[in-house]
Amino acid sequence: MAYPTKEQIISIMSDIEKQKKNGKIGTLKPLAKNATPLIKWKFKLSQKIAEFRVIKGLSLDDMSNLLNTDKANISRIVNGHIEKVTLDKLIQYFEIILIASKNKKASEKFHASADKFFEFDDVRFG
Repeated sequence: MAYPTKEQIISIMSDIEKQKKNGKIGTLKPLAKNATPLIKWKFKLSQKIAEFRVIKGLSLDDMSNLLNTDKANISRIVNGHIEKVTLDKLIQYFEIILIASKNKKASEKFHASADKFFEFDDVRFG
């Protein structure tokens, strides 16, 4: 599955805005105190995806069209059931949402934080 183009994302969002279906969101599972960094990242991304859905008033159908996945997958993500969803898939979905939101500042901030995370050249083993 390839990323949709920016134009496709904007077109889908335009269609969604016209329809403006009101979707509901379930309750996210709480994050365990001893969660690994991987689980924390996945959880944080799922929260942001859920937040986008609520703010935009999108249905599961709308989100599945936007992210090119099935409704069941979207439901799992927005409800915090992220065990079977890969980090790279959540990042891909989040990137699509950033484009759809047309929020350049948020996109720049996300990319800067990702760049900062990978600045661990000073870590030594031994």
